[in-house]
Amino acid sequence: MYSINLFKSNNERMILTV
Repeated sequence: MYSINLFKSNNERMILTV
């Protein structure tokens, strides 16, 4: 669930790439 944390830290584009 680190993806959600990344989304808050980086842009939503990052989560999409991950």
